Amino acid sequence: MAKHNIWKNLEQNLPKEDYFLGANFNPSTQEVSFSLWAPSATSVSVLIFSDGKIAEPSFQFQLSKNSESGVWGLTCALEESLDGWFYEFEVTTEKGKRRCLDPYAKSMAAFLNDGTSGRAAIINPENPKYLPQGGWSSTDKSEVCSTLPEFSDYSQAIVYEISVRDATISPDSPEKDETKKGTYAGFISALPYIKELGITHIQLLPVMNFYNNNETIKTYENSGTTHGNNYNWGYDPHSYFSPEGWYSTEPENPYSRISELKTLINEAHKLGLRVILDVVYNHMAKTDFLDDIVPGYYFRHNKDGSFTSNSGCGNDVATEHAMTRKLIVDSLVYWTKEYHVDGFRFDLMGLLDAQTVMSGYEKCAEIKKDVLFIGEGWKMYNGEKGTVGMDQNYMTKTEKVAVFNDEFRDLAKAGGMSEDGQGFLTGK
Repeated sequence: MAKHNIWKNLEQNLPKEDYFLGANFNPSTQEVSFSLWAPSATSVSVLIFSDGKIAEPSFQFQLSKNSESGVWGLTCALEESLDGWFYEFEVTTEKGKRRCLDPYAKSMAAFLNDGTSGRAAIINPENPKYLPQGGWSSTDKSEVCSTLPEFSDYSQAIVYEISVRDATISPDSPEKDETKKGTYAGFISALPYIKELGITHIQLLPVMNFYNNNETIKTYENSGTTHGNNYNWGYDPHSYFSPEGWYSTEPENPYSRISELKTLINEAHKLGLRVILDVVYNHMAKTDFLDDIVPGYYFRHNKDGSFTSNSGCGNDVATEHAMTRKLIVDSLVYWTKEYHVDGFRFDLMGLLDAQTVMSGYEKCAEIKKDVLFIGEGWKMYNGEKGTVGMDQNYMTKTEKVAVFNDEFRDLAKAGGMSEDGQGFLTGK
């Protein structure tokens, strides 16, 4: 079967929509349930590590396959609690035996950019370290935080785009604690200034774990170059659930990145500022992250078997496929529910199918009624026949999702992707 059609055969084995995937820690029994959708795999094991740095696993267990759902699963418990331990899946497919990062990893070991796929962390949802410092200012996720002003119309949104690291890494930044510069914890010192600007929504450049950085190297590099340094804005997606460890004060601790990002969001809410996340679901940094688990499924292919690249990144994610859609929607719901985020800005949203984005909106709106969904609506869609992209054309069909008006931007600023050109603001 041609690679561009193999996904249809794989979808003969699907779990239910609400089926839990990943690692589920049971606080009462201390058991951990591992599950991975890999219908074409011939073997799946979980490798468990007591430390994020050791090369060989402390324990290894074989998972069993449910032929009806295509999910491999195992529930286990050891004498010592696995809370805060780490794991990888070892998956055998037509590509051979590969160590794989769990697509549903809620946190990770410090990533060293060493060519590995990364290592997931086992997270206990009842561990106090899973919460923001001091606890949430509003514990009811179904209601808007009491400190936030009313927001009911997209036209009211004044969005301020900013990088977590760039906000405070400069020697001149308001954060004077060197251990906090460029981190979630340091970003809090910039909140009063952002509040004074009169904005309503802080748009954080990608904070989902991204690739091509060593998370333990935090040195400020004022090189002015885009290559040969340890720097990234985050548009090389690595995980859709784990926060980025480079922005944590302690990347080796899987709970630090969680608690510190939640604390940032909580402190913003206390000042009446909403927080939306810049999300990159249109491509991955490397195809191996998903293709080693289910070869030929998660990405779009040309008829010759090569990956399509309307994103310009070499691998367009097949968001219209059922389990890819589940991965993305589950991710959106997780960030809304567990991190209390107030919305999402979709990178190259026109590459995503409309059904996936709308499904994500409906589920997130059930958690937070004033959730904001905005994105880049360029007409780039190359999904399966019979599906449509969430682009500018689709805006006539919904008022729940919005796109940027790049024509207005170019009229005001001019220059398009460059700084040259005559526009109203530039006066050139």
